[in-house]
Amino acid sequence: MEITDKIAYSLGFLWADGYLTKGTNNIGLFLKSEDFNEIKDIIFELIPYIKIVVRYTNDEKHREQSGFNYSNKEIAKFLTENDFREKSVLSAEKILNLIPKNKICYFLRGFFDGDGSVDSNRNNVISFTGSYKQDWDWLITLFNGLEIKNKKYTHKSNNGSLSRITLYN
Repeated sequence: MEITDKIAYSLGFLWADGYLTKGTNNIGLFLKSEDFNEIKDIIFELIPYIKIVVRYTNDEKHREQSGFNYSNKEIAKFLTENDFREKSVLSAEKILNLIPKNKICYFLRGFFDGDGSVDSNRNNVISFTGSYKQDWDWLITLFNGLEIKNKKYTHKSNNGSLSRITLYN
């Protein structure tokens, strides 16, 4: 598979917010409909012919979500071989090694669009958030190589657990 800019972005976004259903070849992604509509054309380059599904969350606000569940043995095998099934605890290093160096910025943009945020109340601090046991070594190494100050935080509480890489300056 040739890794284009859009495919690199899609892989980053799926690394952040996508999933593989256990025991199947189903690849899925659901977001607020407004957000999904902004990226769907990019995702179509990696996963063509997907059928978009609209659903509503079961909370009191009944938020509209759009996304897909798509079964494809070849794509699921590729993602599985590159640690996608364990992405909540493993590094993205394997998948990054397949992306040409000049396209890693698109993977990072997709990953940021999925799991990143900017806190304008704290001097535009940029953060990437993941699971408590997330392996951030690949991202820390990348930022250190670019001489970008960063710090890893972990937080555990009754409301949930998470880890975060925060960039300063």
